[in-house]
Amino acid sequence: RDVTTLLSQTTTGMAQQQERLQRWAELQVIYQRASVLADEHRFDEAIHELDALIARDADFPQAREKLAEIQKAKIVWLAERQARLDKLYQEVREALALAMNKADALLQDEPNYPDADGLLSWLILRRDEDQQRVREAALLAEAERQRQEEEESACREVEAQAAEKARLAAEEQARQAEARQRAEAQKISAKPMLEQARPSLIKRSENEIVLTLASDVEMIFMRVPAGKFLMGNTQKGFFSPPSDELPQHAVELDEYYVGKYPVTTGQFSTFLLATDYEWKASPTLSKNVTHPITHVNWHDAIAFCHWVGEMNAVRVRLPTEAEWEKAARGIDARMFSWGNGLPDRAHCNFGRNEKGTTSVGKYSPSGDSPYGCADLIGNVLEWIADWYDGTYYTHSPTKNPTGPTNGKYRVLRGGGWYSAISELQVVRRNKEIPAYYSDYIGFRCALTLAT
Repeated sequence: RDVTTLLSQTTTGMAQQQERLQRWAELQVIYQRASVLADEHRFDEAIHELDALIARDADFPQAREKLAEIQKAKIVWLAERQARLDKLYQEVREALALAMNKADALLQDEPNYPDADGLLSWLILRRDEDQQRVREAALLAEAERQRQEEEESACREVEAQAAEKARLAAEEQARQAEARQRAEAQKISAKPMLEQARPSLIKRSENEIVLTLASDVEMIFMRVPAGKFLMGNTQKGFFSPPSDELPQHAVELDEYYVGKYPVTTGQFSTFLLATDYEWKASPTLSKNVTHPITHVNWHDAIAFCHWVGEMNAVRVRLPTEAEWEKAARGIDARMFSWGNGLPDRAHCNFGRNEKGTTSVGKYSPSGDSPYGCADLIGNVLEWIADWYDGTYYTHSPTKNPTGPTNGKYRVLRGGGWYSAISELQVVRRNKEIPAYYSDYIGFRCALTLAT
């Protein structure tokens, strides 16, 4: 058996070596053909051959050097050819002018010389045509100059945009690194506080868990059972669906818990008072402690979740996009948390009806989801854990998807107090850079119990 295996491996190796040699010979022929074409001044064909060679083998010896050499030779040859043509054209113009002078002198000496008048007229016509060509060439040259200037301006603009994108990406990476460092620092600084703090108070019932943040501040989480649901939209939705909501697909999730309400101003204030967290937005906190917190970016939401988890010795985080959608629509593929009826003022805060946020739970139970979660639609857009990818639904995992591994934007879900009806469907996907914050963006937490 060992001999058979060895013979098989040897045969395979020889076949692979033969294939490499054959491929090398083919590439060598292309290289030589390009050299011959260049010698014949068929530069474009030679360049095409070398581009094809490099596409097949980017490391072929001297291929890139030969390509650069031919491109340079083409430029030199075209310049020399143009110089020869320009010189010949100038000689023709000078000969034409000389001929006109001689024809004119002939007519002055002998006005009745046969065909002299016709010859002069013909020469004048040729001169006028030549001057017209010169004027047209000047106009074309000016148009070409303007086109080149516009192209150069467009290139500079593209380069500036690329530089700006690179700068923003670098800033975002720096912010993410800073957020990770802050989270680690807060984790370390929180240990003494946790050692001195009262024992965690976790209340649990069949479908609900309550975490204690302070003596008078609690956080309610609702159970979402394990199982499958339909995620995404169909072409037959209420409104024409964006491509990033398609296709609708079955997703299976393990059991998890999700916040009954968005995180409130009161809960976020407790976090700020208990830590040294540096909140970049730092607006004046609303006295309406039951309203959802706003002006928080994605990193602020992550830091809050981490603190709540540390306080109660459980894993608290942002929900994934799939978890948020299942919590909002259940397993019957409804388009709004309460069902398929279009939103009105009894269901949620939307369309600038309230001119701002409202207390969480104000629209319960009429606006609640099948699992008892409130304000999933309207009031504030909610940060999600996932990176955004507009084509993710076409290739996402069917079980416990967590989104792309990287990206530029984070997902937002749910619509806000300013949103139109078309933006309130549970399938609607929004995106923003993680550092963004505004008066219509908040978040809610999710919780996973250790198994």
